[in-house]
Amino acid sequence: MADIEAYKGEEEMNFISKRRRYLIVALVIQIFAGFLYAWSVVQSPLSEKFGWSSAAISLAYTFNILGTTVVTLFGSGLKKKLALRRCILVGGVVIGIGLMMCGMVRSSVIELYIYYGLFYGIGVGLVYPTLTVYCVQLYPEWSGTDGGLSTGAFSMGAFIWAPIATAIRDITGDISYSFLYMGAVMLVAIVVLSFFLREVPEGFAVSGKAVAETTATPVARDISRGEMLRSGVFYALMVTLSLGLAAGSMIVSYSSSIVQTTFGMPLQTASIVVGAMSISSAAGRLGWGAISDVVGKRMTLLMMNAVMCVAMGLLLVVDQAMVFIGLMVICVLCYGGFACMVSPITKELFGERYFADNYAVMYLSYAISSLVGPPIISLARDMTGQMSGAYLMGILFSALGVILSVYLIWKSRAVNGGH
Repeated sequence: MADIEAYKGEEEMNFISKRRRYLIVALVIQIFAGFLYAWSVVQSPLSEKFGWSSAAISLAYTFNILGTTVVTLFGSGLKKKLALRRCILVGGVVIGIGLMMCGMVRSSVIELYIYYGLFYGIGVGLVYPTLTVYCVQLYPEWSGTDGGLSTGAFSMGAFIWAPIATAIRDITGDISYSFLYMGAVMLVAIVVLSFFLREVPEGFAVSGKAVAETTATPVARDISRGEMLRSGVFYALMVTLSLGLAAGSMIVSYSSSIVQTTFGMPLQTASIVVGAMSISSAAGRLGWGAISDVVGKRMTLLMMNAVMCVAMGLLLVVDQAMVFIGLMVICVLCYGGFACMVSPITKELFGERYFADNYAVMYLSYAISSLVGPPIISLARDMTGQMSGAYLMGILFSALGVILSVYLIWKSRAVNGGH
């Protein structure tokens, strides 16, 4: 028994010495897989080439979110059978094939739904959530920071792939070649990089101490998916994350049209604002993730909701362009924070043992915010004839988030077994 314990200790120390390398590999893979947020750069070229309406093309993004969510929610058994390396390898192959097939679409928008929506969506579902869980497990003592790094790396992929897709289209005169070349590069890169990953040892500890001793807040007792679904804390957390993501996505999705209609800003200048929003989203993931490791995940949720609520309120009254854009940046920083908080707060509230399974359920907050938030916000905007209605909805979402965050801070002590 002593020999076994000594071996396990040596194995863990060896893993600790190399985990930074594994983290870097995981982040690079996330960047390669992260074309999703660059989708807007291919919509107009696709419409020009095939004559499809913007509404019809945008459904491909919706199907992508659905494909990613379904794989994340119901694919935990498959992921366990494949194990980490093979899961990422298969995901890379599906991502590459899906994008290359987008380059072979001939006439029907249904083909785009299948290849981009389902194939690429399924591939992302195998890679993105899996590596987010992996990064959090690599550094349990810095789960918020690493969750932010992982989600931030995925979102930063748009900075690389958007100009590349545009450049290929400008050179070839055909957006299909962008899909073909990018898909091939992603397939090869992700498959090769997958061989440099290593599973986190079971019961992994840091410097010989239990994880519970290294975190800023007490770690929950292990709660299974079934127990979690019977907990009021789960539903409060799901609603809080969904509302926060939905409110922030309003600024992310409409940033260009907001500044054009509010200040008469030309399209070229508005595109710079869109870039600033993307940077803010990535920065928010890392920044709020790091803050959560110091003040705790639940307190960070409360802070983000409060900041978002104030910023949304000020958007209603501010009429100076630079101040207005600064407030938009603050909202998107919070949006990034909500995006990065899904995995670490799931682990904090419901424990380590069932973390991957529970995160798969909590990942639904992304889908809920994407499918429910935009229609509600668009309806509010249409009813008032301006963005003020959408800002009011954002204030409402954030105010509800504040209330639910306070509830989580109070109620989660019972879930944590009295901690």
